[in-house]
Amino acid sequence: MKLGFLGYGNLAMAIDAGIAKLGIIPAGDIFVCDSADTAVARARAAGHPVCGSAAELFYACDVVVILIKPKVFRELKAEFAALDTRGKRVVSCMAAVHTDELKGVFGCPVMRVMPTLASAGTADIIGHTPSRDFGDLLSVLGQLGDLLCLDEKQLDCLTVAASCGLGFAARIMEVYAGECEKIGFKPGEAEAITRSIFTYAAGGDFAGLASRVATKGGVTEAGLNTMDKDLRGALSAAFAAALEKAVPPKN
Repeated sequence: MKLGFLGYGNLAMAIDAGIAKLGIIPAGDIFVCDSADTAVARARAAGHPVCGSAAELFYACDVVVILIKPKVFRELKAEFAALDTRGKRVVSCMAAVHTDELKGVFGCPVMRVMPTLASAGTADIIGHTPSRDFGDLLSVLGQLGDLLCLDEKQLDCLTVAASCGLGFAARIMEVYAGECEKIGFKPGEAEAITRSIFTYAAGGDFAGLASRVATKGGVTEAGLNTMDKDLRGALSAAFAAALEKAVPPKN
């Protein structure tokens, strides 16, 4: 399989890193097209052939993965619609661009996939729309994490829960480490404490662990009672704001 990345930003590099880590596809069989000089330099440094246009990328590859912003994709729709996509397949990692729109542009088999930066560590949750045409690619992605076959509504929700959620979790940990520093720990110590407790907490029953740690009338209970006033509301608002962006508006 000759795989093409249309766009070589953070997500493309994460997927690429996971593939390279496992040695699934040779670097020379992964082609890249990106208008940014820095992205091109990174792709070449990773051993990938670089294409100067989307037409060149489609000519060279069996499967092309779209990793550009939806706004840019829609600005270039006419250019994409003019491509020769006979015998090709298209995978979109774009949020809020549904398969009907993709099929209307490319006129070939399409599938939506929602990976996250965790692909780099082969520890991802990767959602995809149902398709019979991408078994070979799904076998590759399945080695980067757990696959979830979802309808498009749930795929949009996974964008929030997993892709955005990775950022939400990182922000919570960043703030937590900052609070550790405020009470006197050095930055390295604060980071080590944060990583250790979040790693342990992630391994089991969240509510049960909180109950076991929070002795009635103790210091943990005091902290949790105060935190709950704001944290639940803040996360709910964060999910709602992200979901509003992730779901395409109704025409």
